[in-house]
Amino acid sequence: MSQPTAYDHLIEDLRQLKLSTMRCNLDAHLHLAQSKSLTYLEFLRGLTTEELKGREESNYRRRLNSARFPACKTLEEFAFNFQPSLSQEKIVQLKDCRWVANAVNLLFAGQSGTGKSHLAIALGLEAIRCGYKVFFTTVADLMDQVNVATVTGQLLPLHKKLIKHDVLILDELGYLKIDQNQGNFLFRLVSQAYEKFSLVITTNKDFSGWAEIFQDQLQVTAMLDRLLHHSFISNIRGDSFRVKRRKKDPTGDK
Repeated sequence: MSQPTAYDHLIEDLRQLKLSTMRCNLDAHLHLAQSKSLTYLEFLRGLTTEELKGREESNYRRRLNSARFPACKTLEEFAFNFQPSLSQEKIVQLKDCRWVANAVNLLFAGQSGTGKSHLAIALGLEAIRCGYKVFFTTVADLMDQVNVATVTGQLLPLHKKLIKHDVLILDELGYLKIDQNQGNFLFRLVSQAYEKFSLVITTNKDFSGWAEIFQDQLQVTAMLDRLLHHSFISNIRGDSFRVKRRKKDPTGDK
């Protein structure tokens, strides 16, 4: 039985060090070093660059999967020409994600189908690309989780799970009534987020209409006070994209 070579030992060392990208690309970089007469430092730098790139891609995929987006939406796909009330320049400037670094909240208000969720997801995707941890949920789904957690005594773990993110997207606030227990949970969440991490909220109600959603009016006032202090607000007054598509194609064919 032949003795392991230096190459075999190196492959095993890379495996134990969990440098999987370097291990997979070692042969290609050895060939490149020989063909290009690379120095030892150039050869090693090529391998470490590949490893860092591979780790970032892996981390990006992990953050993307953890975000739980219902679909992948990008700013490039958004039809700004159909929503003239939106400032495309201001929305696109949010791509740099300084709003996340500064714990600024994004609030998108407008009727159903105007692209609020699309913008929330697209900006959440940009935050993930910048290395931030993002989580998406509809308010209805979150309130269902609150109900279950209340019965099982798991409200605190649910709260801790949510506040560990850099960006928390709460989609579709206003379609369902919020009871006292649910309102208490949301108020605590908003209070915890204040000046610490960013909330992205989409709603079909203007802020004066939030009084119709919650039972405790003082709670609503205190919640809005925190949300609006550091915020980017966009009121979308355009028509529904879905209604537009139905008018163009009443048969429903794509």
